[in-house]
Amino acid sequence: MKESKKGEILLFFVLMVSILSEALHAGTMVVSGSMVFRFAVLSDDAALLNEFPQYENESNSQQVVARAAGRIVVENRADLRPFTSDVPFPPGDRYRKREDLAPWLEYATRRTGVRITVVNGQRSEKPIEEVNPVSEANMRWMSARALAAASGAERQDQAVEQILLSVRTSVSYLLNASEDPAQVLRSGRADCDGYSNAAAILLRSLGIPAKVVDSYIPPGHMWGYGPEGSGGYHAHIEVYYEDAGWVSYDVQATLHFVDPFHVVGYPRSGVRIEERAVEDKRSIVGMEAEPAGEIHMFRRKVAGELSAPLFVGTLRDATGALLRDSPRSNRWIFLRNNRGEGNGLLILPGGEFALSTDTLGPDASGRIFYPGGGGGYFEQNIDLSGLEKGAVLRENFDIGKDPGTVISGPKGARELYRWHLLAGGRWNLEPVPLGADDSIKIVSNLRQWIISFSRNQADPRYLVDLSRAVQPDPLPVYLEPGKAYLKLQPSLADVPLVLFDASGRRYEPEITAGKGEASLPLLVPDKGFDRVLLYRDGEDKLFFGSLGGGEDRGGALLYTIDSSRFDLGLSIAVKRPGSPLLLLERDGGRWRQLLRIARPGASLTIAYPSEDAELLRNLALLPAGASVPEPLPSS
Repeated sequence: MKESKKGEILLFFVLMVSILSEALHAGTMVVSGSMVFRFAVLSDDAALLNEFPQYENESNSQQVVARAAGRIVVENRADLRPFTSDVPFPPGDRYRKREDLAPWLEYATRRTGVRITVVNGQRSEKPIEEVNPVSEANMRWMSARALAAASGAERQDQAVEQILLSVRTSVSYLLNASEDPAQVLRSGRADCDGYSNAAAILLRSLGIPAKVVDSYIPPGHMWGYGPEGSGGYHAHIEVYYEDAGWVSYDVQATLHFVDPFHVVGYPRSGVRIEERAVEDKRSIVGMEAEPAGEIHMFRRKVAGELSAPLFVGTLRDATGALLRDSPRSNRWIFLRNNRGEGNGLLILPGGEFALSTDTLGPDASGRIFYPGGGGGYFEQNIDLSGLEKGAVLRENFDIGKDPGTVISGPKGARELYRWHLLAGGRWNLEPVPLGADDSIKIVSNLRQWIISFSRNQADPRYLVDLSRAVQPDPLPVYLEPGKAYLKLQPSLADVPLVLFDASGRRYEPEITAGKGEASLPLLVPDKGFDRVLLYRDGEDKLFFGSLGGGEDRGGALLYTIDSSRFDLGLSIAVKRPGSPLLLLERDGGRWRQLLRIARPGASLTIAYPSEDAELLRNLALLPAGASVPEPLPSS
C-alpha cells in the first residue's frame, strides 16, 4: 500500500498466502476429469453484481448462474479433458500478423489497481493501469533464455510447458518482491505477479500471445489442494493457441488449466463471498518427477501422450474411512526413502494417490506405508518394472477388511520398534504405536519384519513372520549377518556376565533370562571381545575362559556358553574371608582388574575350560590390604 502526495492511495492485487511446507514426494501430477466451484457474491452495490466478470476459454469458465436482490451465484469450472493442439513450434509469424493479438505480444507489463481519493470527506475510486516496457537489452537476454528453455519442443504446448516449468524451478516465492520480469529471473525471487509477468514476457519473446489475469483465491483454498488460508489476490496467465483459443495456466501450480478457485476480476471492496459447493472429479493419469521440491504441479493430460507406467491407489483405514485430501485432513501415505523414513504422497480429495516409474527411480519399485495408529499399520511393495508406457495399475486397499497379521507385544507395551537396514550397514528405528490391547494389525505384502521392544541396539531383535499371527513369546531372535552373538545355556543364564578383550575393554550385557532358562542371543559389540567371566556375588565359584569357537548362523557368529564346557576347576583358600578380593590379569608388566569380589568365603573355585589352562598363568588375586598380587597356584 502506497500513499501519494495528494492523499491518494494506490492498491494493487497481491496474493498473501503461506506456502505448504511438508516433506512431500512432489513433482507433477497429471490429471483428467473436472472441477467445479460454486459460490455466492453478496453486495449492496447492484452495479458491482451486474458487472461481475464472466468468461469462458478452452480450459476454464466463470458464469453467473443465478441472481437475486443483493447477491449472485457464480459457477467456476475447470475442464480437464485431454488438451488437444497441433500448433507447431516455433510458431513463426502466425500470431504477429493478427491485430487482435497485438496487446498480448507487446514487450511490456501491465499493473492494474484502483486509485482511491478522499477530498473533503468524499471518497472516490478510479481504476488505473501502469504500463512498464521491457528494455531492448533485457528483451534480448530474455529471448535467449526462452529459446534455451524451449529447446527440443516441436509443438507450442510443449514449449509453453517447458518455459513455465523453467520459471517455476528457478524462482522462489517472496511476497512483495520485484514484479519486473528480468529482475525476477535474475534474482530468483517473485510473488505471483512476478511469476506471471516473467512467464508472459518469455512466451511473447517467442511470438506466443500471453496475458496476465488478475484473480482472487477465496479463504480455505490455495491452488485447489493447499491448506486452509485467509484468501488473497493473485495473478495467473492465459496463453493463446491458434487451434484451441485461450488456455489458462498458473505458473506456480498448474499447466493447461487453473483450478476453479481462481475467481477472475473479483472486486476488492464492497462485496463478500460465500462458498456453496465444491465438486472435485479429478483422476490421476500420470506422475512426473519434475519439478523437484515440496509443492506439486498439476498438469492436464495432453491428447495422444503416453505417460510412464503408473500406479494409482486408494486406502481405507481400520474403521473403513477413506483417506482423502491430505493437506486438509493431515493424513498421508508415505513412500519409504533410503533413510528408512517416509516422503508424503499427496492424496487428492477423491482419495487417489499415485506413483510412476518416473517418480520411483531406476528400479521402478518402492515401498509405501501408512502408520495409521490405533493398532493398525499398512505397507505394500509397489513394483512397476516391466510395464509398458501408458500402463496403469490400480488397487484399492482396505485395512479393516484385510485379515493382515496381528503382532502382540509384552503386557503394558506402548510401542514396538521396526528396524530398517540402510546402506552401509546402519539401521533406522521406526516407532510403531501399539493399540490399547498391546497389539497391532499389520497389512503388508512383505514377508518379514525385524522388530524389538526396546531402542537399545544391544537388546534382542526379533524376526517376525507376517504370514501368521505373532505372539510375544516365543519370537525367533534376528541374528544380523557379520555380527557376533552370545547365548548362555540354562545353567549359566542367570549369572552376571562380563566380556573382555586383550586391551582390557569390558562389556557387561544385561541378562534377562530367569533361573533355568536359556538366555536370548546377546549382541557382542565387536569380535574383539574374546574372553568371558561369570560370577554372582556371595557365591564361591566363578567361571573364566575364552569364548571358544562360534557357530555360523546365516553369516552371524553365535557363541554358546554352557557350564559343561568349564571342565576344570582350581580351588583357592582365601586368607581373609569376608574381606574384598580382586581378580587381576597380567598385561605385559602391569596388572589390570577383572573382578572385585566383595565378600568371598573361605575358598574360591575358578572353573575354566581345559583348552584355556594357559590363560590362568596370567591371573592373580590381590587380598585386601596387600600391595603385591598373589599368582594363582599351579593347577
